[in-house]
Amino acid sequence: MRVLFTFFPYASHLYPLVPLARALREAGHEVAVASATEEQQTIVGAGLRPVDLGSKAQWRDTPRWADSPLWRRQEERLREITALLSLPEPDATHWSFVRRQFLPVQAYYFTPDRREGGPPMVQALVEFARSWRPDLVVWDFTVPTAAVAAHACGAAHARFTWGLDYLGWAAEQFVSWRRELGPGLGQDPQVALATAAAARFGLAYTRDMVLGQWTIEATAADIQLPLQTGRLKVRHVPYSNDGPVPEGVTGPRRRPRVCLSVDADDGAGEPLFAGSALFDVVAALGRGPDMEVVVPLAPERLGGEAALPRHVRALSYVPFDRLLPTCSALVHYGGVGSFAAAVAHGVPQVIVPRDLGNGDALLEHLRASGAGTGVSEAHCTPELLRTLVGQVLEDPSFRAGAGRLREAMAAAPAPHAIVPALEELTRRHRPPAPAPL
Repeated sequence: MRVLFTFFPYASHLYPLVPLARALREAGHEVAVASATEEQQTIVGAGLRPVDLGSKAQWRDTPRWADSPLWRRQEERLREITALLSLPEPDATHWSFVRRQFLPVQAYYFTPDRREGGPPMVQALVEFARSWRPDLVVWDFTVPTAAVAAHACGAAHARFTWGLDYLGWAAEQFVSWRRELGPGLGQDPQVALATAAAARFGLAYTRDMVLGQWTIEATAADIQLPLQTGRLKVRHVPYSNDGPVPEGVTGPRRRPRVCLSVDADDGAGEPLFAGSALFDVVAALGRGPDMEVVVPLAPERLGGEAALPRHVRALSYVPFDRLLPTCSALVHYGGVGSFAAAVAHGVPQVIVPRDLGNGDALLEHLRASGAGTGVSEAHCTPELLRTLVGQVLEDPSFRAGAGRLREAMAAAPAPHAIVPALEELTRRHRPPAPAPL
């Protein structure tokens, strides 16, 4: 069969899809991966066939989100919804994360009926799907109009999630909220985008356009929000683009190595510690002879190599799956990709959650598993972080806990193991082909 993958136009959203895409291709299926022009080389680097949907700059109404009328209108709508809701915890925190982290971004990139900017992403996706005729479309859960392409070409389709499924939770909750509050609450913003995209191609909205005909969940930890949506679980296999390994990364080491990962997974976000605080943290960790620190970050972002402490090394790029097996601990902000990579290699972690939703839940799970520790960014000082890292390095129970997490991850089915299930689900959900005239 033919399988079309599509993802939000940043590398961190491609990486979780790559192992499943490769597994399908190795099973004899044709695979194509569609996203923005800017991601084509990343797709090629993963050994997959790229499909160019145009520059992501054309998908948006303005170059900067701060200037976007679409972003502002969505923010206004979300404020109205939030004012009508009176949510208990933890629902209030979940909704706050959804409305700040996901929904304005979706409106900015994927509004299909806008007047500003170039053709919407869904236009190019539907055009390719209708010409290539995939049997199955697998779409990144943050792309709210992708399912329309499956409907437009008669394919089955599945959402692909990793981490906590906040958007699935919000879609399910919105049904309950409307039942309680009535039509005055208005339409679910995810439903509004999917409805507009469907109308563009003469299609009626159906519920699966938001929640998928089924959901594939790449799992790195046995934690999830309360959901009714059916899920096909698959092991979260860490992937990062391969490349040259800098000298000295592999081979024997005199002291424990700590990886300090401060960037967002795609390198587009702000570092974990702002301004001079980042250098202060690096200096604190690098002080003394008891650990070596590797920071996957361009040296100039830390003032240049000459400014770095003796036992600190900044690397513009190093393949994460080559670096982590050499590490005794990983410090990061709580991204699912970083968490999964550490679990896969049995590396203890120190998580410094920022306001990204998954981080707090992953830190709680990490502590309960005995595989690491952490502290919120707001309460993190350089000396406290050094103390926490020292505890993880010195106490062997953290390494044992990380080993247990690794064993639990390995128990989930590998990508190749779910290929037969995907074949069967595709046969079950794909509409029958029209009879010949």
